[in-house]
Amino acid sequence: MDDNKKKQIAKDVYMLSEENVYKILDSFGKNQNVDITLTYCFVKAFYIRVVAVYMRNHGRAEDFDGIYSEYKRELLEYYKKNNTNIPDDLLKDIAEAFDKSFDIIESLDFKMIEDSYEFRHHIVDTFELLRKILEKKSKEDIRVDIFENHVSKIKAEAEDIIVYIEKELKNAP
Repeated sequence: MDDNKKKQIAKDVYMLSEENVYKILDSFGKNQNVDITLTYCFVKAFYIRVVAVYMRNHGRAEDFDGIYSEYKRELLEYYKKNNTNIPDDLLKDIAEAFDKSFDIIESLDFKMIEDSYEFRHHIVDTFELLRKILEKKSKEDIRVDIFENHVSKIKAEAEDIIVYIEKELKNAP
C-alpha cells in the first residue's frame, strides 16, 4: 500500500470517529472534572486499535504502522488547528497520551472484532477501564452510565470503520 493511500485511510478513519467522540465528551457535562484531552486521545486510540486488529487479522499488519503514524499526525493537527498557540511540549504530551492509550487498549489483547457479542463486551471493558483511569486522575467518581450509554454508538461507528477498511484493503495492492 502506498503512502498516499495510508494517509487517506488515516484521515478518513479519523473523521469517521469524530462525531461520537464529541457526543461522549458532551455527556460529561460541566459538572464532571474530567481530563478531556485524555478522554479524546483514548477514544481515538480505541478506533485506530480496531483498524489494527482488523488489518492484523487479515494479513495486512505491515501497512498498519504507516496508517497509525498518519492518524496520530491527524490528531496533532487537530490540536494545532484548534489551539493555535499550543506549545510543542504540550503537543508532545498529547502524542504520548495517545500512544499510551493505544498501548493500554492493545494490552487487553482483544482479537475477535468479527464476533459481535465479544466485540461489544470488549467495548464495555475498554471504556470501563477509561472510566477508572479518569476517576483515579480526577479523584472523583465518574458516572458509570457515561460510557454505557454510548456502547451501541461506539460499536456501530467501529463497525462502519471496519466496513470502510475492508473496502479500502480490497482496492489496495
